[in-house]
Amino acid sequence: MSSQASPALTSLTGARSLVRRRPGSPYWHYDWRIAGKRVRGSTGSTDYGEAVERALATRQRLASIARNAPRGPIREMTLRSAARRYHREHGAALASAADVKNHLRHLARFFGADTPLSEIDRDRVRAFVERRRREVAPGTVNRNLSTLRRLLRTAHEDWGAAVSDVKVRRLMLPEPRGRDVFLSYAQAERLIAAIIPHARPIIRLTLFTGLRRGNLWRLTWDQVDLEGRQLRVRVKDRHRQGKPHAVPLIDEAIELLRSVAPAPEDRIGPVFAYGNPHLQCGCPSCNRRDLRGRPIKDIKRAFNTARKAIGMPEVRFHDLRHTVASWLLQKGYPLKWVKDILGHADMRTTERYSHLEHRHLAGAMREALGRDAPKGTDAGA
Repeated sequence: MSSQASPALTSLTGARSLVRRRPGSPYWHYDWRIAGKRVRGSTGSTDYGEAVERALATRQRLASIARNAPRGPIREMTLRSAARRYHREHGAALASAADVKNHLRHLARFFGADTPLSEIDRDRVRAFVERRRREVAPGTVNRNLSTLRRLLRTAHEDWGAAVSDVKVRRLMLPEPRGRDVFLSYAQAERLIAAIIPHARPIIRLTLFTGLRRGNLWRLTWDQVDLEGRQLRVRVKDRHRQGKPHAVPLIDEAIELLRSVAPAPEDRIGPVFAYGNPHLQCGCPSCNRRDLRGRPIKDIKRAFNTARKAIGMPEVRFHDLRHTVASWLLQKGYPLKWVKDILGHADMRTTERYSHLEHRHLAGAMREALGRDAPKGTDAGA
């Protein structure tokens, strides 16, 4: 057998990509994807030409099996029905359920709820990206696209629905480096003073705990353990339900929560609700009878008004969480502690603050090694 494949065979099959040598093995191997599944193995031959012919025969045989394999019925499915099923079977169980529902709403608004999934092709997805990027940041567009990608894949692979072959990942936008906006203690006090009364305890608890916005809106009194001095919430994680996260409560946080509901018998339902008589808020929402006792699900308008009033329109609510991280690092606490307090699933998320830690490490080194360190008595010391 010749050690090289024939020119005709090489040009027909792209032989040079059919087989390759693995380190430490005398045999030629193949590694392909057929019908979406990875197929790899050894040709059992050390001769290149023979290995190519064996690999080609194996590939043709496996491709024939894949073509003739029985498949489930392919059916049309609208975006509306797919979104409802996806949210019910997948999205509702996620810690980010509210975000997923919001993504699905934006997808339905643009593509049309009654549009078949098979018609959501590359051109329509590209048009969605172009329109959506004029409304929100690239990161938000990419979160929308990630939900669309998972929805199409689930509908096709799990439900047998017809979908287009659009490669959604290739249409995602480059994202800028994360923003570094932190408030000083004085700026935080000014923000609290500028916002309406029913939102003040929300801002203060955020700065006492570093909680995410979603955890604050969903916070109920059964998650609050004043005696044990902690909050028990679930935070984003790789698992659908999120991971349990215990947040320590400092004295100021406990005092704040007790001021929201001084009587133990009142500590039921949502922690933050409209019309709380102990907060003495006279805003229109707190004065509405139909809203009294209902949970406060957002303070976006009040927050926007307050941040502009203090001359910091660039501050977002999530920057309060960044601020907690910066305050901890300013006091010299390690990144690992910041990770645990904020409930990050991955240390790489916390490492975005590493430049702050390094800044304070330099100061610590100057204090510890520059002033009191032993001084040499001669040049050779």
